[in-house]
Amino acid sequence: MYRYLPSRDLGETKERKVLLTNEDGTFSIEVDFAEDPAILETIDAQHLLFTGNGYTPLELYFQEEMWVGPNNNPSEYDIAPFTMYQDQSDFVQYPFYPSWGDDKGKWRIMRGGNPAIESLGLTTNSKFVVYKEVGTTGQIQWNNPNWTSFEGVSCNDWDGSAETIEVPVTEDMLKCINGEITDGWSNTAIILQGDGLTVTKIVIVP
Repeated sequence: MYRYLPSRDLGETKERKVLLTNEDGTFSIEVDFAEDPAILETIDAQHLLFTGNGYTPLELYFQEEMWVGPNNNPSEYDIAPFTMYQDQSDFVQYPFYPSWGDDKGKWRIMRGGNPAIESLGLTTNSKFVVYKEVGTTGQIQWNNPNWTSFEGVSCNDWDGSAETIEVPVTEDMLKCINGEITDGWSNTAIILQGDGLTVTKIVIVP
């Protein structure tokens, strides 16, 4: 939500969107990318530029459709909001290039995040889904907080044909997620590392 009326330069075209009045004394403006092909054609190269004066920006956000399950709970959760780089310097961003040596290629799925993974009601019927770029080959090793790989868990694509890789949640994973197994000093639930793959997203399906 913004308290100003932005203009945007798209080649020879300059448009002004309609300023909407909210009931709380603020104003908002909506840009629908689906109905505005000019933005989609230029956003990667030019990004978005908001200009103006006399208004104070309050919030900028995007909306997207999400399938939800019973009781309006999301049917899947992106792990990025509660996953940190190996050195815990920051929360992760995609794409993910798993590595055996680079800290950015080693991810810690943390307890106590937003949402808290331990509060998602995971069972052995739950699963992680890894979304990857077709053509990339390699593996992700799934470890407990003490860097020991989970027995029987595989996550690899050696011919590059897969778009997704599913990883079932195991009993040992649940023990790490619920804090029964810890490293004694951090809130780490699961550690990821590996090689070769270009990962665009990892989600949990409860």
